[in-house]
Amino acid sequence: MLARLRLRIRKLDTEIRDVVRSQTTAGEEGKRELEDAKKGINELFSKMRQIRDKAEQSEEMVQEITKDIKELDYAKRHLTTSITTLRKLNMLGMQSVHPFIFFPLSPKIPPLFHSICHGAA
Repeated sequence: MLARLRLRIRKLDTEIRDVVRSQTTAGEEGKRELEDAKKGINELFSKMRQIRDKAEQSEEMVQEITKDIKELDYAKRHLTTSITTLRKLNMLGMQSVHPFIFFPLSPKIPPLFHSICHGAA
């Protein structure tokens, strides 16, 4: 009977050692998995920062493009006004404008250009 108890004790000791080893292994695996999770979180935050930076750069580019479009609209408006004025001058004919070319200080020029610009031609 004593031999059986000793055999039973050895088996229990062996089982206890196996359980302790498996827990140690599980603890190490848990630590590795935790480290992997931390790395994954850090990578995720890094990618989020990159996306935010790219979004900010895109916003700046959109603002620059919008500014350029506004400038082009302004230039187009002035170009259209200039073309309209030139067409009105053309309608008046060079004969009526020709005498004023050599005398730019003539008092007749301001009313003529006023009527051209305001559509009275």
